[in-house]
Amino acid sequence: MFRLVLQHMNPWFKVVFLTLLFIVTLSIAAGLGVALAAQFCGVSLQDIQNASSSAGMAALGGCVLRWLNSSSQIFGFLGASVLFVVLMGVKSVDRFWLRMPSATIWLLPLLTLFSLPLIQASFEVNQWLIPEGGAIESLVKPREENAGQMLEAMLGGGGYPKLLLNLFIVAVLPAICEEVLFRGTLQPLLAKATGNIHVAIWSSAFLFSFIHFQFYGFLPRLLLGVYFGYLVVHVGSLWPAILAHFLNNAWGVSAYFFSSQRDDLDLTELESQSTALIPLLIAAALFTLLYWVILQHSRWPATKTVYLHITQDSPSAGAQQASDPAETSP
Repeated sequence: MFRLVLQHMNPWFKVVFLTLLFIVTLSIAAGLGVALAAQFCGVSLQDIQNASSSAGMAALGGCVLRWLNSSSQIFGFLGASVLFVVLMGVKSVDRFWLRMPSATIWLLPLLTLFSLPLIQASFEVNQWLIPEGGAIESLVKPREENAGQMLEAMLGGGGYPKLLLNLFIVAVLPAICEEVLFRGTLQPLLAKATGNIHVAIWSSAFLFSFIHFQFYGFLPRLLLGVYFGYLVVHVGSLWPAILAHFLNNAWGVSAYFFSSQRDDLDLTELESQSTALIPLLIAAALFTLLYWVILQHSRWPATKTVYLHITQDSPSAGAQQASDPAETSP
């Protein structure tokens, strides 16, 4: 009876309910991460609890940070989505949109490659929006520097086994866990609540960027979230967003690793490089061309039908999905 009541809640209440679940699971994940780190990293529980600042956490070493990050992803991000569908049913988010994607998914590696100069350009715009010496810089720059210290502690050092481990923790886990939450759960809920897919995509992308609390990368992360969101609705599956997210993060981890192998290259050089105009225009043209190919095979009409259907458990919704082959779950 309780589950039936939950399933027929107003879409906005479901969004709020998911938010509360996320706060709970993230809190539980933090505790589990601390316990796991203390168990496997040779660091006392008291030391981890006393390291309240980001700089203090970085000083504890990469092992602790990897356990904390992994726990946050699995039990926090993914845990909130899993708990939500346990209570609401998988139809409430259409099985996270884990459907068979169209053949255009094979364009994703090239599409993501050509998006990198565009993301770098947006990073430069983001830096320009935070004036040096201003109040905004004094507020966000310390957090950004601490986040950089934590990232270097987690990614720095080690050989290829460490690279593979970091790829799993920083690329594979976020690609799956964050996409299931933001594009597989939150985005369709927001679409039903607002009645507008575009609002849902941009809103979930905004929250996706905001939750990282790294505002020097807020704009590029927002645009990546929008890119992932539109991939889901055009390809009709969450898998392209997961793949694109993985490729983007994997590129960053790999570039950081190989740059750290060079003694003559500062690790901050990758972020400080400016994007040349000609390569930027070429990348933009090729990105637009490949995305146009995806649009030619878009599943937007079928996706829109399911996204905006508020009561998917109703007989009419089931009949409508059954009549559209593109809406059949694998």
